[in-house]
Amino acid sequence: MGLTNNLTEQKMIEEEERIHSDIVQRAFLEHYTNMSRKHMTIMEWISNGYCKNVPFLVKVDDDTFVDIFHLITYLESKQTLLNGTFYCSATSNVKVKRPNSFKNFKWQITVNEYPENLFPTYCEGFGYVMDMKLAPYIYWCSMFRRSIWIDDVYVTGILAQTLGIRRIPFQNGHGYSNLKSAKEDNLFTNSIFLVSFYNEFFPLTVQDLWREAVAHSMEID
Repeated sequence: MGLTNNLTEQKMIEEEERIHSDIVQRAFLEHYTNMSRKHMTIMEWISNGYCKNVPFLVKVDDDTFVDIFHLITYLESKQTLLNGTFYCSATSNVKVKRPNSFKNFKWQITVNEYPENLFPTYCEGFGYVMDMKLAPYIYWCSMFRRSIWIDDVYVTGILAQTLGIRRIPFQNGHGYSNLKSAKEDNLFTNSIFLVSFYNEFFPLTVQDLWREAVAHSMEID
Protein backbone atom coordinates (compact mmCIF):
# COMPACT_ATOMS: atom_id res chain seq x y z
CA MET A 1 0.00 0.00 0.00
CA GLY A 2 0.94 3.64 -0.31
CA LEU A 3 1.45 6.36 2.25
CA THR A 4 -1.25 8.33 4.03
CA ASN A 5 -1.19 11.96 5.12
CA ASN A 6 -3.22 11.04 8.20
CA LEU A 7 -0.88 10.41 11.15
CA THR A 8 -3.51 8.42 13.04
CA GLU A 9 -4.01 6.10 10.06
CA GLN A 10 -0.25 5.71 9.65
CA LYS A 11 0.14 4.69 13.29
CA MET A 12 -2.64 2.11 12.83
CA ILE A 13 -0.89 0.74 9.74
CA GLU A 14 2.42 0.46 11.59
CA GLU A 15 0.73 -1.26 14.53
CA GLU A 16 -0.97 -3.73 12.19
CA GLU A 17 2.38 -4.51 10.58
CA ARG A 18 4.11 -4.86 13.95
CA ILE A 19 1.55 -7.39 15.18
CA HIS A 20 0.76 -9.35 12.01
CA SER A 21 3.60 -8.63 9.53
CA ASP A 22 1.03 -8.47 6.75
CA ILE A 23 1.60 -5.05 5.14
CA VAL A 24 4.04 -3.87 2.47
CA GLN A 25 4.12 -0.06 2.35
CA ARG A 26 6.00 2.06 -0.17
CA ALA A 27 6.83 5.76 -0.60
CA PHE A 28 3.98 6.93 -2.81
CA LEU A 29 0.57 8.32 -1.90
CA GLU A 30 -2.28 5.87 -1.43
CA HIS A 31 -4.52 6.88 -4.33
CA TYR A 32 -6.61 5.13 -6.95
CA THR A 33 -4.40 6.37 -9.77
CA ASN A 34 -1.38 4.71 -8.13
CA MET A 35 -2.81 1.20 -8.47
CA SER A 36 -0.23 0.13 -11.06
CA ARG A 37 2.56 1.23 -8.69
CA LYS A 38 0.98 -0.88 -5.95
CA HIS A 39 0.76 -3.81 -8.33
CA MET A 40 4.43 -3.48 -9.25
CA THR A 41 5.37 -3.21 -5.57
CA ILE A 42 4.04 -6.72 -5.04
CA MET A 43 5.83 -8.03 -8.14
CA GLU A 44 9.08 -6.48 -6.91
CA TRP A 45 8.54 -7.86 -3.40
CA ILE A 46 8.09 -11.38 -4.79
CA SER A 47 11.06 -10.93 -7.13
CA ASN A 48 13.25 -10.13 -4.12
CA GLY A 49 12.79 -13.65 -2.81
CA TYR A 50 9.72 -13.53 -0.59
CA CYS A 51 7.29 -16.48 -0.69
CA LYS A 52 9.76 -18.60 -2.67
CA ASN A 53 7.88 -21.86 -2.25
CA VAL A 54 4.40 -20.55 -3.07
CA PRO A 55 3.22 -21.70 -6.52
CA PHE A 56 0.50 -19.11 -7.16
CA LEU A 57 -0.31 -15.48 -6.44
CA VAL A 58 -3.99 -14.57 -6.04
CA LYS A 59 -5.01 -10.94 -6.55
CA VAL A 60 -8.44 -10.03 -5.18
CA ASP A 61 -10.37 -6.75 -4.91
CA ASP A 62 -11.80 -5.76 -1.54
CA ASP A 63 -15.38 -6.20 -2.79
CA THR A 64 -14.80 -9.84 -3.72
CA PHE A 65 -15.34 -12.89 -1.53
CA VAL A 66 -13.11 -15.90 -2.21
CA ASP A 67 -14.00 -19.49 -1.40
CA ILE A 68 -10.42 -20.39 -0.53
CA PHE A 69 -11.24 -24.07 0.03
CA HIS A 70 -12.53 -24.49 -3.50
CA LEU A 71 -9.71 -22.35 -4.89
CA ILE A 72 -6.93 -24.37 -3.24
CA THR A 73 -8.46 -27.68 -4.30
CA TYR A 74 -8.79 -26.48 -7.88
CA LEU A 75 -5.24 -25.12 -8.07
CA GLU A 76 -3.77 -28.31 -6.64
CA SER A 77 -5.52 -30.31 -9.35
CA LYS A 78 -4.58 -27.95 -12.20
CA GLN A 79 -1.04 -26.91 -11.29
CA THR A 80 0.49 -28.21 -14.52
CA LEU A 81 -2.26 -26.73 -16.71
CA LEU A 82 -1.88 -23.29 -15.13
CA ASN A 83 1.92 -23.25 -15.33
CA GLY A 84 3.14 -19.93 -16.74
CA THR A 85 -0.34 -18.39 -17.04
CA PHE A 86 -2.94 -16.07 -15.60
CA TYR A 87 -6.20 -17.80 -14.65
CA CYS A 88 -8.89 -15.14 -14.81
CA SER A 89 -11.95 -13.58 -16.38
CA ALA A 90 -10.16 -12.59 -19.58
CA THR A 91 -11.78 -9.86 -21.64
CA SER A 92 -10.87 -8.76 -25.16
CA ASN A 93 -11.59 -5.97 -27.65
CA VAL A 94 -12.44 -3.42 -24.97
CA LYS A 95 -12.68 0.06 -26.45
CA VAL A 96 -10.72 2.78 -24.66
CA LYS A 97 -12.92 5.45 -23.04
CA ARG A 98 -11.73 9.04 -23.50
CA PRO A 99 -12.46 11.97 -21.12
CA ASN A 100 -14.11 14.08 -23.83
CA SER A 101 -16.67 11.33 -24.56
CA PHE A 102 -17.11 9.71 -21.14
CA LYS A 103 -16.66 12.55 -18.65
CA ASN A 104 -17.95 10.67 -15.59
CA PHE A 105 -16.63 7.23 -16.51
CA LYS A 106 -14.29 5.74 -13.91
CA TRP A 107 -11.88 4.12 -16.37
CA GLN A 108 -11.32 6.97 -18.82
CA ILE A 109 -7.79 7.54 -20.08
CA THR A 110 -6.27 10.19 -22.32
CA VAL A 111 -4.64 9.69 -25.72
CA ASN A 112 -1.32 10.84 -24.26
CA GLU A 113 -1.55 8.15 -21.58
CA TYR A 114 -2.58 5.39 -24.00
CA PRO A 115 -2.84 6.17 -27.75
CA GLU A 116 -4.41 2.89 -28.93
CA ASN A 117 -8.18 2.59 -29.44
CA LEU A 118 -8.48 -0.89 -27.94
CA PHE A 119 -6.97 -2.44 -24.84
CA PRO A 120 -5.14 -5.75 -25.22
CA THR A 121 -6.78 -8.82 -23.73
CA TYR A 122 -6.58 -8.46 -19.95
CA CYS A 123 -7.90 -10.00 -16.74
CA GLU A 124 -10.83 -8.32 -15.05
CA GLY A 125 -9.55 -7.03 -11.75
CA PHE A 126 -11.98 -8.48 -9.23
CA GLY A 127 -9.75 -11.52 -8.89
CA TYR A 128 -7.20 -13.59 -10.75
CA VAL A 129 -4.60 -16.30 -10.19
CA MET A 130 -1.03 -15.97 -11.48
CA ASP A 131 1.82 -18.44 -11.64
CA MET A 132 4.29 -17.07 -9.07
CA LYS A 133 7.24 -17.67 -11.42
CA LEU A 134 5.96 -14.89 -13.67
CA ALA A 135 6.46 -12.13 -11.10
CA PRO A 136 10.15 -11.34 -11.84
CA TYR A 137 9.50 -11.21 -15.59
CA ILE A 138 6.52 -8.89 -15.15
CA TYR A 139 8.45 -6.66 -12.78
CA TRP A 140 11.46 -6.28 -15.09
CA CYS A 141 9.25 -5.83 -18.14
CA SER A 142 7.61 -2.88 -16.37
CA MET A 143 10.98 -1.11 -16.46
CA PHE A 144 10.75 -0.90 -20.24
CA ARG A 145 7.02 -0.41 -20.85
CA ARG A 146 5.31 2.86 -20.10
CA SER A 147 2.85 2.50 -17.25
CA ILE A 148 -0.83 3.41 -17.31
CA TRP A 149 -2.82 3.85 -14.12
CA ILE A 150 -5.42 1.15 -14.92
CA ASP A 151 -3.47 -1.65 -13.28
CA ASP A 152 -5.41 -4.64 -14.58
CA VAL A 153 -4.91 -3.49 -18.17
CA TYR A 154 -1.26 -2.64 -17.56
CA VAL A 155 -0.18 -5.78 -15.70
CA THR A 156 -2.37 -8.53 -17.14
CA GLY A 157 -2.80 -6.87 -20.53
CA ILE A 158 0.13 -4.77 -21.73
CA LEU A 159 2.93 -6.50 -19.80
CA ALA A 160 1.45 -9.98 -20.24
CA GLN A 161 1.08 -9.43 -23.98
CA THR A 162 4.66 -8.15 -24.25
CA LEU A 163 5.91 -11.29 -22.51
CA GLY A 164 3.62 -13.66 -24.40
CA ILE A 165 1.87 -14.85 -21.22
CA ARG A 166 -1.36 -16.78 -21.74
CA ARG A 167 -4.57 -15.79 -19.95
CA ILE A 168 -6.70 -18.87 -19.34
CA PRO A 169 -10.41 -17.99 -18.90
CA PHE A 170 -12.23 -19.02 -15.74
CA GLN A 171 -14.32 -22.15 -15.91
CA ASN A 172 -18.06 -21.49 -15.78
CA GLY A 173 -19.02 -20.26 -12.33
CA HIS A 174 -15.50 -19.70 -11.04
CA GLY A 175 -15.58 -15.94 -11.43
CA TYR A 176 -17.85 -12.92 -11.35
CA SER A 177 -20.81 -14.68 -9.75
CA ASN A 178 -23.15 -12.22 -8.05
CA LEU A 179 -22.42 -12.39 -4.33
CA LYS A 180 -26.03 -11.99 -3.23
CA SER A 181 -27.61 -14.46 -5.65
CA ALA A 182 -24.85 -16.99 -5.04
CA LYS A 183 -25.60 -16.87 -1.34
CA GLU A 184 -29.34 -17.20 -1.88
CA ASP A 185 -29.03 -20.01 -4.44
CA ASN A 186 -26.31 -21.97 -2.61
CA LEU A 187 -23.89 -21.93 -5.53
CA PHE A 188 -20.79 -22.57 -3.46
CA THR A 189 -20.15 -25.98 -4.96
CA ASN A 190 -19.04 -24.24 -8.17
CA SER A 191 -18.17 -20.64 -7.26
CA ILE A 192 -14.72 -19.37 -6.26
CA PHE A 193 -14.78 -15.58 -6.70
CA LEU A 194 -18.05 -13.93 -5.63
CA VAL A 195 -18.34 -10.24 -6.48
CA SER A 196 -20.34 -7.62 -4.62
CA PHE A 197 -22.51 -5.28 -6.67
CA TYR A 198 -23.50 -1.84 -5.42
CA ASN A 199 -24.40 -1.83 -1.69
CA GLU A 200 -25.07 -5.48 -0.95
CA PHE A 201 -21.64 -6.19 0.55
CA PHE A 202 -22.28 -6.06 4.30
CA PRO A 203 -20.27 -7.65 7.13
CA LEU A 204 -23.09 -10.01 8.11
CA THR A 205 -23.41 -11.20 4.52
CA VAL A 206 -19.69 -11.94 4.40
CA GLN A 207 -19.89 -13.86 7.65
CA ASP A 208 -22.76 -15.93 6.24
CA LEU A 209 -20.77 -16.58 3.07
CA TRP A 210 -17.76 -17.71 5.09
CA ARG A 211 -19.83 -20.14 7.17
CA GLU A 212 -21.39 -21.61 4.03
CA ALA A 213 -18.00 -21.90 2.32
CA VAL A 214 -16.65 -23.79 5.33
CA ALA A 215 -19.70 -26.05 5.37
CA HIS A 216 -19.31 -26.86 1.66
CA SER A 217 -15.54 -27.30 1.87
CA MET A 218 -15.86 -30.98 2.80
CA GLU A 219 -17.98 -31.63 -0.31
CA ILE A 220 -15.42 -30.36 -2.83
CA ASP A 221 -13.82 -33.02 -4.99
